[in-house]
Amino acid sequence: MPQAGQIVPSYTVPHVMTVINDNTVFEESVNVNPSNSPRLLCVFASTKGEDGVIKYMNSTTEYLAEYGTPNFNLYGQACLMPYAALFSGNARVACMRIMAPDATYSNIVVVAKVKRETIIEVDPETNIEREVEKVFVKYETVSIDKLTDKNSFGIEVEALTVPFPDVDDEGYSTYPILGFRSKGRGAYGNSLRVRVSSDANSDAENNYKNYMFEVLSSETTLVRKELFRCTLDESAVVSHTTLSSDDVLNDVEVGSGVIESYTAVGNLHAIYDMYVDTLVDKSTAIAYDQFDFITGLTKDGHAIGTYVIEADGVALDRIDGMVFEAGNDGAFGADVEAETREAAMTAEYVKAFSGTDGYDKAIRSKRRTPVEWIMDANFPQEVKLAMVELALHRYDARLILDAGILSTTTQCESWLDNIKPIHDPIISKETQHYMTRDPFTYKVIPVTTTYFMAQYLPPHVATFGNQTPFVGENYALLTGHIKNSLKPVIDADDLVTKERIYQARANFFECIAENTFIRGTQGTSQNYWSDLSEENNMEVVLDMKRQLETFVSARLYNFAEPEDRKRFTDDADRMFADYRNKKCRDFSIRFDMNKWEEERSIIHCYLEVTFKTLAKRGIIEIDINKRV
Repeated sequence: MPQAGQIVPSYTVPHVMTVINDNTVFEESVNVNPSNSPRLLCVFASTKGEDGVIKYMNSTTEYLAEYGTPNFNLYGQACLMPYAALFSGNARVACMRIMAPDATYSNIVVVAKVKRETIIEVDPETNIEREVEKVFVKYETVSIDKLTDKNSFGIEVEALTVPFPDVDDEGYSTYPILGFRSKGRGAYGNSLRVRVSSDANSDAENNYKNYMFEVLSSETTLVRKELFRCTLDESAVVSHTTLSSDDVLNDVEVGSGVIESYTAVGNLHAIYDMYVDTLVDKSTAIAYDQFDFITGLTKDGHAIGTYVIEADGVALDRIDGMVFEAGNDGAFGADVEAETREAAMTAEYVKAFSGTDGYDKAIRSKRRTPVEWIMDANFPQEVKLAMVELALHRYDARLILDAGILSTTTQCESWLDNIKPIHDPIISKETQHYMTRDPFTYKVIPVTTTYFMAQYLPPHVATFGNQTPFVGENYALLTGHIKNSLKPVIDADDLVTKERIYQARANFFECIAENTFIRGTQGTSQNYWSDLSEENNMEVVLDMKRQLETFVSARLYNFAEPEDRKRFTDDADRMFADYRNKKCRDFSIRFDMNKWEEERSIIHCYLEVTFKTLAKRGIIEIDINKRV
């Protein structure tokens, strides 16, 4: 089909331009249905992407486009977890990228070098020489070094200003007018470029001078990632929509997903005022909202008489764009020693899971960032403890911890002894790891069994429901592992070892045949036995809890007379109607107020749940009877 928008020929000279629209492009991607897919929270380091904020990913393509190809050698198992979950086709992932505090934003600043100069020229009407004052503008680009704080970018851009009458050795004053920075910190931003060109098509549709802002990337080949149509006039509005460049590019919903912009509005006005000052008849001045700072032409293509763009400056509309610079990975860089990098990453993971030091506090909010699972990814012990604190604070999602890369059951038991204080039905503990192939490099890598769970727990829930235990050969058969690589090996008949791990409230895969392993238990970490010692029951409780919290919150400041409470009860009963005899044996729910609660306007929801009986142990009794 024809491409959207008006195609503008590259040159004004008579010529023929051919555009080929390839409408057969497709992407190798796995997409999920956002409306009913369970959600996983993942924090990780990555080669690119906006850091410190939570973004929900719905497909592998979306994840790779935002965060780049996972690099296991640099960033470990954590960066593979979101991809594994999304590749299942049954999960959404709430992603947060971490980055070293000394990593910097790649950026570029367009600087107008402005000179006021009186020249002698011939009047075209009288053919007489005359003195004319003109404004000469030469564009240059610079980058701000060591930009670690995104909030200081505008201040740094403005700090480059050296206004008239101050001039350099060549007589120029310095006015930065446009700044662009990558949304995330890191060297990846150095592959970004931006191109600013005149938008003649939009000029014909409104009364402003319009531009096209194109965001390009040379990560592989030079490609255009985004295009925006806007103006440099900060007050430009058409049909109740703002057109100013900062409002358009920085819009949270429809703006750039790659860069942020900063327009030095005061400097644009200063340059415009210098142009107006050159005019003998001020009434002939082109209005500010139609003034073309970039090309020095009127909207109909004529030169602005006393405003000259010098040819030896940087062309803002160069085809290959203006290159971003000064981005680096800091302590996460490939050239940093592994121990230093791992220590820096550990510190950032703790901050991220805690929602402190610039990381999105929404990670601690069950309403702003709803998820069903938080999974370990072979994190250091300090990070695991931060994850435990987060899970207990939110109390809406199951936390699945791993024991790391340990090879013997003795090591696993020692690890379990060290974390004995962690006992809660919202937390589960896994004790093993295995070797698998990196889905991108195909090299053999070690991963904990939480990687398997990220891959297969979402489709299990989508297919069989969260009430079905994720154990056994039918539901949790280990796949994707290198032959006999699961460590430590726990034989199905080794009841002594299995009992020690089980009593320590941890789960394990057991070997039931040659190179055949199944998840043998699904216990939570609480230190007493109850129905909530089973993960599937805890999944259902959390499921009902999340829905009831939303239900009750929506009814605050409603009237709560007896007839209203009866209506709340009926509505909630209908909400869980299909849970009876499916997710649980039975439940009852009611909304009520005792005298003390009614005096204080407290609505009280009572939910009683009875779970189905599980068969976890078996007894086979064989009688050998007398023959006579």
